[in-house]
Formats: sequence, C-alpha cells, structure tokens
Amino acid sequence: MLILSTGSIGSNCAKRFKAFDTTVIGIDPYPKNDGSFDEIHTMEALEDELSKADIVVNCIPLFKNTYHLINKRCFDLMKDNAIFVNVSKGAVVDAEALLETLEEGKLMGAAIDVFEQEPLPSDHRLWDIDRLIITPHNSFAGEGNAERIFSCIYNDIKDWLEAEKQES
Repeated sequence: MLILSTGSIGSNCAKRFKAFDTTVIGIDPYPKNDGSFDEIHTMEALEDELSKADIVVNCIPLFKNTYHLINKRCFDLMKDNAIFVNVSKGAVVDAEALLETLEEGKLMGAAIDVFEQEPLPSDHRLWDIDRLIITPHNSFAGEGNAERIFSCIYNDIKDWLEAEKQES
C-alpha cells in the first residue's frame, strides 16, 4: 500500500492497514515516520512507488504545487489491477484523468470521497463507472473525531507559537 502523505491522516490510515499485515509505504514532501510506515520517501520517489503499489491512498493536502498532482501520467504508471482512493482534496486529483483511466479498463477500482466540484453533478459520467465507489465527503468522520481535530489544531498552534518565539 502506498499512502501519499505521512501527516495525521496518512499515518492514521497506515495504522489501520498495518493491522492487516500490509506493507505500508509513505510519500510526503516532508516525510516523517511515527512508526506506522514500513518505508517513507520524498515526493521524488512518487512515480517509482506508484508503479509498485497495489493500493494507492491519496491524503496529500491541496497547495499550488499539488493541484492535479495525481494526473493521467500517475494513473498510467499504476498497476492495471491497482485500487486508487482519494480522501484528500478533490483538486489534487485530475478527475477527467481518473475517468479516462477507468473508462479504459485500467485499475481494479477506485473510491473517491472528494471532488473538485462538490456536489458532483448528477449527470457526471463518474456516476456511471461500476468500479468506482463515491462517498459524500465524510471520510473524516469516525470514533474519536473531535479529539483528533482538537489535537491537530492544538499541535499546529503550539508549533506556530514555538516558531514565532524562535524568530523573535
């Protein structure tokens, strides 16, 4: 399994898949390993790792440099029987490239929780793909959700205050 982002969402995803004795590889612009990943790499390894993975889970945040990061080239590099999951921001994935890939018969399937345009229009061709699971942008929900959100916000503020303190 390849998880794109070793941050909070990626590491929580990795922890769950480790329970199934899965080899979990992480990729991140600033990789960190909390012990959830078997290997971690920088973004430079993306294309190589995409070609090896049976399952690819995208958790990369949306920034200018990650807009349509997962594009047709990335899908072409994936194994024909790979599974692709997007729980990040919709615009990180080029939806037209995903649609084209699935229509070509490539990928065993995909599960998409987020789209660049939400809600996904009722007449969009993605609704007609039988190997695609579409969920209503709720992958964040789960047991302990409030605690995870609080912890994330608290740690971000703490890190920001520490950085401000070091700059002054």
